[in-house]
Amino acid sequence: MSVSLDKSRMKDGIYTVNWLALSKEDGHVTKGSYVFTVQTANANTNTQTINATNHPTLKQFSFIKDNANLTLSISPFKTGHNTFNFAINDMSGNPITNIKNVYLTLNNPGKSIGPISETMEKISDGKFGLDGDFLSQNGEWNIKIMLQRIGQYDINQEVKMEIK
Repeated sequence: MSVSLDKSRMKDGIYTVNWLALSKEDGHVTKGSYVFTVQTANANTNTQTINATNHPTLKQFSFIKDNANLTLSISPFKTGHNTFNFAINDMSGNPITNIKNVYLTLNNPGKSIGPISETMEKISDGKFGLDGDFLSQNGEWNIKIMLQRIGQYDINQEVKMEIK
């Protein structure tokens, strides 16, 4: 399936498309969300000016699980485009090196958004990052973090947060 939009009829902003598909074969229902941004060239210039004068905020969530320090940082921690950074260190502060993948699954049940699942990009040993417009609406968001480890059990952690 493909969908086309006439951008000339849309206002600049962040849009979320919630979709639902019913399998003809077994009746299984699958659902998900897709987030995208519409921005004209003039709006892009204004946004850059606004961002240059704003001081972004940073929100950190830290946990200790399976003898590992986990830290998820989100900046600027508001609706729209955010940078997600994740660090995992041992109890001595050294990066843990046996991480195969880090997955984030985000949803906002109050707005019927998600789940949105993404794989974080490895930056260096024990550090992963992801950029995107995933936090498209205000409200309570749930983030599930899953660390896929080589030679050990996966680590799973959930974070609940309020985006205003």
